[in-house]
Amino acid sequence: MSGIDLPASEGVGTWTSVQVGEVLRATRALLAESNINPSNLVGARPDGALARLDPADGVRAELEKALGQPGEGRSPLWFFTRFDPAEVSLHDTVIKTRGTMTYEASPKGELVVHADYTFVYPLVKSSGGPEVVPGVEEVARVVVRRRLDLVASGSGRLAVREVRWRAANDDCRVPEDGYLHPLFSEERATAPKWPALDPYDAGGQFAGKDGTGRQCATPKPT
Repeated sequence: MSGIDLPASEGVGTWTSVQVGEVLRATRALLAESNINPSNLVGARPDGALARLDPADGVRAELEKALGQPGEGRSPLWFFTRFDPAEVSLHDTVIKTRGTMTYEASPKGELVVHADYTFVYPLVKSSGGPEVVPGVEEVARVVVRRRLDLVASGSGRLAVREVRWRAANDDCRVPEDGYLHPLFSEERATAPKWPALDPYDAGGQFAGKDGTGRQCATPKPT
């Protein structure tokens, strides 16, 4: 889980340092299953991540429906990073990750974890991809940022309080099918002039009014 470093576990409120550590590790595992697990990235069902969610808050059921029948207004992308294996594959097993994780006790005594991470995915087309030079395929990079507020539930699972996300270099012209669609040079040549976005700007805007929709943006050169 390189790149998802945990803060020191200290007691807070009624939570002991041991309990805090367990929740932080569960949060890291959830992030990894949702955004780094190689099988899940290319279409496998993210059962490990779903199992860590508290079924009582309704988010797990919502995601299961979106995974089974994605469509307009019902997408798993707001929580999971997924690519169509028929379209692209990972160019490298290394997914660059950076971000922060903090925690606090709420006025109600809950343990709340705040996670804010950016993931960078290098991708090539599964077949017939363009070449930069003969024998060297073009690599497209999709940059996904996720900001989550999670609460430790009594069941030992995690309840979702808020999720915001954005993806840079996603072809949002493609109808919602549960996958991100990287823009290679061929697609960029015909894409509209969407607003420019610095995908590494920690203060940038998130998708949609509530941060859960797809976002049309052109990554700024970095």
